[in-house]
Amino acid sequence: MTTTAAMITLMRAAVVSTTGATAMASDHLLTERIPASGIRYQMRALAVEVKSPDSAAPRAQVFVKLDVHRRLGTSEAERTYTEGSMQTWVDAMVQPAYWRAISVDVVEVTDSPQVALNDVRRVGDVVSFTLTVALEYRT
Repeated sequence: MTTTAAMITLMRAAVVSTTGATAMASDHLLTERIPASGIRYQMRALAVEVKSPDSAAPRAQVFVKLDVHRRLGTSEAERTYTEGSMQTWVDAMVQPAYWRAISVDVVEVTDSPQVALNDVRRVGDVVSFTLTVALEYRT
């Protein structure tokens, strides 16, 4: 059985393992300077208890919004990143199996991982994407 805090820690570890990103000081504000070629992430999560009619085991659901930011390196082409490592990370993280694999207590991916076209953006030399997902897990 997994606590909400432990589930969020497992989700953060999966993101770090996949992207090599470092958590930003704030999960809400983008005020931290990212070094050239640096990768940072922000994860906001909300967990709620779930009453499942088909199971006596206590469950919870966590809704997550993940932002991954990368400052392009000196003279690095945007497409080199967006069509390379960023695309590889997105391809992995939009698979429900990616999120199911983080814990044996994940019962279901209740809201499939999504990245929409408008979830990829560039401000100056920082390229970011946003992914959302919801998981149900045993507590």
